[in-house]
Amino acid sequence: MLQSTKDYIKYKVYTSTLDKFVKKNNIKSIDILKVDIEGSEYEFLKGTKNTLKKSKIKIILIEISDRKKNYDKKEKKIISFLEKKNFIFLEKHMHYCVPLFSNAKSGDYLFINKKNMNTQAF
Repeated sequence: MLQSTKDYIKYKVYTSTLDKFVKKNNIKSIDILKVDIEGSEYEFLKGTKNTLKKSKIKIILIEISDRKKNYDKKEKKIISFLEKKNFIFLEKHMHYCVPLFSNAKSGDYLFINKKNMNTQAF
């Protein structure tokens, strides 16, 4: 569906969740899940509940992005969510290429699944 106005074009985009994708494609495990979706990280993670519950993901590398004033709250929310799903937060690497006077803040966060820590993959 295409809708136009003076200043922008609006597209209707159909989306899915990782849980639905994993089920539809009969995926047994995911070694590394890289998430870089410019601000919708928590919403994405809510669509991974079944996949996380079944410990199908070994490692998650997620970029967290938001406005500076919201960043710390969002960071805590995502870390807490993943820790409740049996993941250990290992490290973060902040992106300092964002201009100092920008309103944006972002960083990469590495998590490992507790249940997979003693396997040969690690």
